[in-house]
Amino acid sequence: MAERLTAMAPIPEARADRTPEPAQCRTNINFAWVKLNKYYSAIDQSPVYYAATVLHPAIRWDFLHRAYRERPDWIGKAQQLIDGLWQEYKQLPVQFERGNYDQLRPIKRAKEVEDSFSSYLDSFKSTTTARLEGNEGDELDRWLQLAGPIEKDCDPFLYWFNKRFEYPRLTRMAIDILSVPPMAAECERVFSSCGNMVSAKRCRLQAETVVVTQTVRSSWLKAGLLDDYDGLLKDVVAEE
Repeated sequence: MAERLTAMAPIPEARADRTPEPAQCRTNINFAWVKLNKYYSAIDQSPVYYAATVLHPAIRWDFLHRAYRERPDWIGKAQQLIDGLWQEYKQLPVQFERGNYDQLRPIKRAKEVEDSFSSYLDSFKSTTTARLEGNEGDELDRWLQLAGPIEKDCDPFLYWFNKRFEYPRLTRMAIDILSVPPMAAECERVFSSCGNMVSAKRCRLQAETVVVTQTVRSSWLKAGLLDDYDGLLKDVVAEE
């Protein structure tokens, strides 16, 4: 997106004049910039967008360095936001303790239909871990310096699960950030499903019952985590 916006910026007036309706073309371009600037401004209001990009094991800082290569001030702002968020996690108690757990192998996500966006992401596939000066004792800096390249379709949650002992606090931050839904659509569907479930005749359901049921229906079944499930809710999920 950033590269395309940068390419659009220097469109000369003569180029717009060659379109069937030059005045309308210039107006539409200006309106597009206004709308895109609105979203870019929203990105700077929260570290979540940048953190989700950097903490994805297949993207990291490479994407931002390439996409914003002509705007180093944007890189500085992104790093400032991420470091501020990391300060909230780096002093937390260690949540994961090493035990007799088998390491899960990161699995590849199912191949999706190839489109221009996935091809665009291919060009930003992480091949380096370069970052600004860091501290070897800091989990975030250590991971960015030492983590090797990984395929883009690797499941980031399994990746961080396997890193939970090496980077316990960073793993907690990564899972928290990457679990945030990118859009409200899925949340709205869950709200609607809860509304149908907690009807006037079932208004005494315990909150825990609703949570467990919606987790199974809206998340675990769709993710294929219940292979031996008896299928009681599969028809309901399929209808949704």
